[in-house]
Amino acid sequence: MSRHHINYLKFNTSKFTVTATIFFPVLIETALSSFYNVVDMMMVGKYDADGLSAIGLTSNPLSIFLAIFQAINVGTTTLVAWNIGAKKKKDAQDVVKISLLMNLVSGLIMTVFGILMAHPIVNFMGGDENVMRLAIDYYNILVMGTTFQALTYSVTAAMRGAGFSKVPMIYNTFSNLLNVLGNYILIYGKFGFEPMGVIGAGYSTLISRIICCFWALGYIFFSKASDITLRHKYGKFTFRWYRVTQMLRIGIPTAVENLIMQCGSMLYVKIVNSISKTAFSAHQICSTINGLTSAPGTALGVTANTVIGQYIGANEFDNAKKYKSYLCKISLVFSVIMGVVISAFARQIVGLYAQDSEKELITLAIPIFYILAVQYITGNINGVIMGALRAAGDTQFALYLNSLSFFFFRIPLAYFLGITLKLGLTGVWLSLIAHSWLNFIVISIRYKSGKWLEIYKKVNANDLKTDALPQ
Repeated sequence: MSRHHINYLKFNTSKFTVTATIFFPVLIETALSSFYNVVDMMMVGKYDADGLSAIGLTSNPLSIFLAIFQAINVGTTTLVAWNIGAKKKKDAQDVVKISLLMNLVSGLIMTVFGILMAHPIVNFMGGDENVMRLAIDYYNILVMGTTFQALTYSVTAAMRGAGFSKVPMIYNTFSNLLNVLGNYILIYGKFGFEPMGVIGAGYSTLISRIICCFWALGYIFFSKASDITLRHKYGKFTFRWYRVTQMLRIGIPTAVENLIMQCGSMLYVKIVNSISKTAFSAHQICSTINGLTSAPGTALGVTANTVIGQYIGANEFDNAKKYKSYLCKISLVFSVIMGVVISAFARQIVGLYAQDSEKELITLAIPIFYILAVQYITGNINGVIMGALRAAGDTQFALYLNSLSFFFFRIPLAYFLGITLKLGLTGVWLSLIAHSWLNFIVISIRYKSGKWLEIYKKVNANDLKTDALPQ
């Protein structure tokens, strides 16, 4: 048995140990990834402002590509957790193989499509001639790594579903460190290389993703540390179409949800932009900090998805509910600590991004930190409850709730408070608290209704019938 392994289905191993084994690797991985993204942008921006704009032009199209893989990955994590919980090692391993195959095919298709559509996509995003030229070159480089990125996502999703979050943390952290080193060498032209600016950043990202992919594939094919790695032989691989439909039925709503949220975020940014240029700069600072501090919420959601998914797979529904309550308490502790820290050091944090002379920007940004401190409480708990719902395959509810509440509640409220009532940036961000509380109330009602467990039982019963049919 692997030294990474913990039996999540017994409380003789402390709940804290179970949680820490999954939570802290995901927390470290997510926080470092966000941090490296900030460093990446800073390094390019220091070399060339046009290069920074080129990255901005390509970020949304590339994010849309990744949403396709997310549909597969969310389903992979949930199905692996179910089968590990039910002690169906072969079925869990078959899910991994199907996930790798689906992301391989999807990655190749998206690579070809992305290369053929590079000019139309970048032209649609707009920009001056030099920025668009750089954006097309940068975009084409990153698109070449789409398949490698997709395969890495499959391995990461499977490992998290099995509770081995430490492994993805290691290879993803190494990849990010390698990317930063590559940026230093290729952007600025060190160790005999010519300075390449944003193009160098693209090649650095591509190389680091390829190496990360081979590391992840090497683990999943040759390691015996996990029960789901392919070196274990549980019998002949059986490709069942119902596994594909099951995976997509769980994952597609989450992918669509993120796509809709990205579109909504563009409207949100447009509202902020209409206030003032300084307000937009303050908004960018606060959004960056919010991205960094959202790592605990993300890690708690992954932990809930994994452990609760395994309990559900073992039909231990009472333990699933107990563990959800336990995670909510941990979430509350983290939220209070984070809120106190960013409130106490708001001025110092803003000072990392703004000069002392930029008093208007500082004045606009500081109140947002207090808003974030309050929002952490419901925001992180929402992540836990949503993780529990996704663990049961109840992903359509999250799609409907987040999409509808964002478009028909948060955006109109942001406009009303920020523009109509002239509360400015503070009014726009106050809509975040209201939106978070609304979601908290609605998902709490959904959780208490028990419909999320009924969805799992219904889906599992239907799939058992399908599995019994001749293939």
